[in-house]
Amino acid sequence: EDELETLVAPLLEDSFAGGDGSAAMVPVRVLDKADMKQTLQEVLESLQEMDSVLPRAGDEAVVARPMVIFSGWPPERMLAAVR
Repeated sequence: EDELETLVAPLLEDSFAGGDGSAAMVPVRVLDKADMKQTLQEVLESLQEMDSVLPRAGDEAVVARPMVIFSGWPPERMLAAVR
């Protein structure tokens, strides 16, 4: 949970920030068990209201492989974030 705030979100924001030093806000959505019963569209529609909201302890979704969805990013910034 702490990694979201201290590592993942800042890394993505730095990767997406403009070359002119302008800041960028990148929403990060953490899944909980209830999300596993929703469609991807429903989860994405809740992105803004659930940005950086962490599930209660024990309610985190257990996934075999974490997933990051990049939408609207220039390819070079997406690749920089993945690296």
